[in-house]
Amino acid sequence: MDDSTPRPPGPAGEEQAARPAGLQRGAIGLAGDFIGAISDVAPTLDVGLTLAAFVIAVGLAGPSSILITGVAMLCVATGYARLNRADPNAAAGVPWLRKIMPAFGFAMGLLVILTITFILISNVSLMGSTVLSLFNSGLTSNAFVVWAIGASLLFLTVVIAVFGLRVQIRFQGIIVIFEYAIVIFCAAAILWAHANGRLSHAPHPSLGWLSPTSSGGSISAGIVLGVFTLGGWENPIYLAEEQRNARRDPGRAAYLGIVWGAIFIAFLMFAFQSAAPASEMVKHGGNVLGYATGLVLPQPWPTLIDLALLSSLIAGIQATASDGARTAFGMARARILPQVFGRISPRYRTPSAAFIIIGITVVALSALYAASSGVVTILANVTSTAGFLYTIVYVSVALTAIWAFKAQVLASVRGFLIMGVVPLIGAAVLMYAFVKSLSSSAAGVIWPTVIVLAVVLALGFALQNRSRVPFFRPGAAEASAWPEPVLDDEGPGPGPARADVTDRPPLEEHS
Repeated sequence: MDDSTPRPPGPAGEEQAARPAGLQRGAIGLAGDFIGAISDVAPTLDVGLTLAAFVIAVGLAGPSSILITGVAMLCVATGYARLNRADPNAAAGVPWLRKIMPAFGFAMGLLVILTITFILISNVSLMGSTVLSLFNSGLTSNAFVVWAIGASLLFLTVVIAVFGLRVQIRFQGIIVIFEYAIVIFCAAAILWAHANGRLSHAPHPSLGWLSPTSSGGSISAGIVLGVFTLGGWENPIYLAEEQRNARRDPGRAAYLGIVWGAIFIAFLMFAFQSAAPASEMVKHGGNVLGYATGLVLPQPWPTLIDLALLSSLIAGIQATASDGARTAFGMARARILPQVFGRISPRYRTPSAAFIIIGITVVALSALYAASSGVVTILANVTSTAGFLYTIVYVSVALTAIWAFKAQVLASVRGFLIMGVVPLIGAAVLMYAFVKSLSSSAAGVIWPTVIVLAVVLALGFALQNRSRVPFFRPGAAEASAWPEPVLDDEGPGPGPARADVTDRPPLEEHS
């Protein structure tokens, strides 16, 4: 209930006034959703992190790998959009998979939180080393200093999100404008240099790079890298309870985030990989964007593009932490995580406790990694593991959408194609890449991926068999009931989509 809503007199009104408020409904619209999606995708950061890896895996076919992954992600996003329209929820896949089996819903939520934690841990070292490279590159070899700076900035970035979703989106919007202005100019400068014959020693840009046939390696490896690179477009889905239009806008913003992210990342790869021979790009993989920019532009542009990468990293960290905090909040509300995760800031209406706990956990765990002599290898394995785990999340939601609306899938040819075949194609492409790439990965990636999946499923089934929490005891009607979906993307008019989306009972009422 809004703070401005009159309270009834007497003890009942006093008790209601003492209850924690829900998330801030109506905080953002489609534009804010789109900013959240592209901030979570973080194109500049992803290209800076993965361009050398793409060159190793698929040669110059990185742009085509991204576009293929984008098409698969669009297919998967149809499942997200339709499930969101049926049940907008801050925990997204948790209540959706619960309708199939409660153990799956719990496992999904825990998997999302763990994957996001892995991603944030890997970002601590990157944040610290990027900042130090701008001011004192000699300290980048000092693991403690890298950790201290990276952890401090990451925690500060996460805390800013506590001050309200509107503040978070405005903060990310300013960063995006700054980041895109710099990186687009630098990419255009590289292509202009080619047009004037200044980079004759480097690969000349070719439209063939947009074709899978140009791959110099395994296209499945390129798709797995593409999943990690494009991941995050589902951020608006986790913000559904804070929308002006909870059923329609999150799905539309997810589609827009995928389309823009895939095209923009493919463009950046197309431009920057043409700046130097592949061997040089791999050699300078730790700062590939700054190196490529320095070949065609003088200072301060190489430094500015490092700032753009740092900006992208900050926005991406905040959006990623937002996904994890809202998932944890939704699970605590359902009483399947400690209720401390469900505490909301009474002033800003954000899951403040979940943000702070995630920030502290990442800072503490990243300190353990910083103390390891093999920190570079470990963090690389953590990043790869996160990519595989996120693939499982996407595939699970796509298959859940097919199951949830199976009656409509079987009712007509159009329903079969749109609600059955499309998400199945997306899931099949991602799963094919997952199986083929995981089997050839290092043991430091295979075992953590398998162990995490086994642990979350084992915990889910154990709680389903032993817990008396209502989440694990749905009635038959509740477990099978889904609102009738429609085959177009038209949603309700402006305003809250339905009362129980944002007026969910406070935590005390779930006892």
